[in-house]
Amino acid sequence: MISGSLSSCVLMYTVMMSLSIVLPFFLSNAQKLPTLHVGLLLSVGPFVSTLFSPIGAKAAVRFGNRPIMILGMIVLGVGSLSMVTLAPSSSILGFAIRIAIASAGFALFQAPNNAAVMISARPEQRGTISGLLNLARTLGQATGASLMGSIFNYFTMASGGKDISVNSASAAAITSGVHGAFIAATILVIIAIVIGMTTFHFNNHLKSIKQGS
Repeated sequence: MISGSLSSCVLMYTVMMSLSIVLPFFLSNAQKLPTLHVGLLLSVGPFVSTLFSPIGAKAAVRFGNRPIMILGMIVLGVGSLSMVTLAPSSSILGFAIRIAIASAGFALFQAPNNAAVMISARPEQRGTISGLLNLARTLGQATGASLMGSIFNYFTMASGGKDISVNSASAAAITSGVHGAFIAATILVIIAIVIGMTTFHFNNHLKSIKQGS
């Protein structure tokens, strides 16, 4: 159970890093927005996460950690998939809604996942498990920065030509890179959902066996 939650944590942080790594290129290079506007739009994500984190924690107390975790992953998957529909002509409001959905999903996932991991650990394991949670976050962020950046660069170059750089790529090439990165991100979310669902059902099965005995 703990390994499943930690694996999901790595994948979720990997996906969330794509928001920070990929989207600034889209806003500044494809939509030609000023730096101030780029920063304000990207700040929608942390703002929404702040709002939804306590909601996720309260919902987990009422409905259980695992269901809210899975709900958060599904919402994040929807937000990630919605990024594949971005175009240079997309409105600022449409972009803000997309990043808000993704950030809300991540916030719903994060607190219940942390709680599920710590509850599953024995008292003498909690220090080690807390360290593993921090390692999972760091690993996810590092993987997201390198993997999503590489995927974005690959699809941008494939669309715009190998002799260009990301900074000199056309709006169409940048958009193609964004689409490729978020298709990959959506696949990672689906994998995390499968892990979460499998862990959830396995955990329930073990509980039923113990209760039956």
